[in-house]
Amino acid sequence: MGVGDVAAQTRQCIEIIKAAFEEAGSGLHDVVRTRVVLTDIYNWKTALDVRKEYFKDVRPVDTIMAVIVSSTRNGLSNSKPMRSSRARALAVRLEA
Repeated sequence: MGVGDVAAQTRQCIEIIKAAFEEAGSGLHDVVRTRVVLTDIYNWKTALDVRKEYFKDVRPVDTIMAVIVSSTRNGLSNSKPMRSSRARALAVRLEA
C-alpha cells in the first residue's frame, strides 16, 4: 500500500488502528500515544501532518524514530546511512 508514499502508508496504518478501536467499542479519542517508525527521518513532518487529520480533538504524545534498513549481498552491507548526526538525534520523542 502506498509504496514510497509516507502519507498513504500513515493513513492506512491509522485506518487499521481506528477500525480495531471501533470494533472494540472505542475510538481514536482514547489514543494517548503514537509511535511512528520511518526508514527516512526526513519524512517525519509528512507522517505527523496525516496524524493531525485524525487527532484533531486529542493530542496524543508522538514518538518518531528512524531505522536503518540494511541488506547483505555477497557479504557487503548495503546500509543506507543516516544523512547527518542531527538526523540520528531526531530519532527521539517529538511532540506536535
